[in-house]
Amino acid sequence: MTQAAPKAPKTRSQTRYDHAYISLKVEVGGQWHWVKALHWNEIGFNFFFPEALATGVELNFKKGLNQFSGKVVWQRQEVNGADLIEMAVNMILMERVMAHQDDLVLVHDVLGMIRRGSSAKEKLSYSAENLDLVITEDHLRQKIAGNHWAELGQVGVESVSSSWAEVVAESLRQSEGILALEQKQVKSIDQLLGGLNQLKG
Repeated sequence: MTQAAPKAPKTRSQTRYDHAYISLKVEVGGQWHWVKALHWNEIGFNFFFPEALATGVELNFKKGLNQFSGKVVWQRQEVNGADLIEMAVNMILMERVMAHQDDLVLVHDVLGMIRRGSSAKEKLSYSAENLDLVITEDHLRQKIAGNHWAELGQVGVESVSSSWAEVVAESLRQSEGILALEQKQVKSIDQLLGGLNQLKG
C-alpha cells in the first residue's frame, strides 16, 4: 500500500497554493528539464519527474532570470489511484472553467471545490448536475495517461531563497483574480481573466 507523501516540517503550517501551477526548469544530470511546480508557497513546492531523486539532494531551478536552489525533502515513486483520479477530475474541471471564463458563478464554485479538496465523487456529481458534463472512466484514463502521472514520481522541494520568493510573489500577483473570486472580492472581469491564465514561462 502506497504511503502518503510526508510533508517537510517547515511547511506543515504554511498555506499552499494550488489554483495554478508554475512552470520552471530543473537541472538534473547536467540537463535542464521543464516541470510544473504544484502546491507551492514561499518555502517549497512539489513536482512530477520521471527519475527518482534522492532525499537531501540540492537541485538548481530557474524561471526566467530567477535562479535558485532547492532541497529534496520527500519523494514517492508511486502515486496512488485515488490521487490520480483527483488530479484528472481537477484538470477536466479547470479546462471547463477556462472555456467559460465569463460565468463567474461557475468559476467560483469549481475553484472552491478544488481549493477545499472536495472529494472526486462530489466533483463528478457537480459536473453532471451543473455543467452538463458527465466525466467517464475513459475521460479519466485519458487524462492520466496523457499526462504520464502514473509513470512519474512526485518530488517535494524546500527552498529558502529570495529568488524563489520573487517567483511566488509574481505568481500570486498574476493570479490574484482567482484568489479574489474565491473570496467574492472580484473588482473587474479583467482581473479575473488575467488570473485564470496558467503561469507559464
